[in-house]
Amino acid sequence: MSRQLIAAVDRSWSKGVAVYCLVASDIRGQRELANLRSKFTSIKHVDKFKRSIYFSARIKVINKLVDQNNLIKLVVSTHYHTIERTIKKIEDQIKILVVDDYIYNPISKLIEAEEVKVVPEGKIKYLKVSGISKKALETLILIADNIANYVRLQLISGRKLSEILTKLPLKT
Repeated sequence: MSRQLIAAVDRSWSKGVAVYCLVASDIRGQRELANLRSKFTSIKHVDKFKRSIYFSARIKVINKLVDQNNLIKLVVSTHYHTIERTIKKIEDQIKILVVDDYIYNPISKLIEAEEVKVVPEGKIKYLKVSGISKKALETLILIADNIANYVRLQLISGRKLSEILTKLPLKT
């Protein structure tokens, strides 16, 4: 049997800058993700003046997850089509894909495999799938949210995308 993944895609947009982030984890790594749920929050709940400390600490946690192979895919792009192509490459491995509400429709139409359950971010709390942890899914979408927002804020402040991406543990 091939690897089964849980994945999340988030979009961060402001001031004409859009950033997309896809993260995926092996379904067997749910416990580790669920245990980290309390460490992550939506960036809109983090005080503007505490964001740099928050991002720095969370990037360290994300690096650890990547090093331990709990996050097996981490893709960041300013181009939606990059995320589309990545999803198509791993579609046959995905069991559940949690998607930012704003891009739910185009991504749900993209998925052809009937076995893949595509869930809008706002509906995670209503999800009932045997063997799938809601906390793990929440953590995944928050990781995607945090990375997308971090990159977007860095771009708005004038940094180059290639420079920002070198600081992230990308796994394509």
